[in-house]
Amino acid sequence: MSKKYGVWINTQKAIVAEIVDKDTCNIVDHIKAEHGGDNSNEKSAHNLEKSLLHKFFKEVCKDMQNASSIHITGTGVIQEQFVHYLQETPQFKHAKLSDSTSNPMSDEALVRFFLEKA
Repeated sequence: MSKKYGVWINTQKAIVAEIVDKDTCNIVDHIKAEHGGDNSNEKSAHNLEKSLLHKFFKEVCKDMQNASSIHITGTGVIQEQFVHYLQETPQFKHAKLSDSTSNPMSDEALVRFFLEKA
């Protein structure tokens, strides 16, 4: 059985939705990103941000077990980073990935958006 998901993501949060069929899409989770505090050492700060980003991506993925298709949308370059993360993660290697850019929207608008993409 194919499992389709949609993810809206930016550097602050992610919203995961499961697309059940052409008429049904449910919001599964809202995930907040952690950010490191001030760090005077640039290398340490960079490593911390990279580690927190990786942790954020893992959190988003936990809601998408056995995904066959994932549409990633959001603002900035983070969705590209997330696509690369998924491509390098064994459980998502065979999932069909697509992406687009979109502004923040309500959960209801996001459900409509993902149903149009399904």
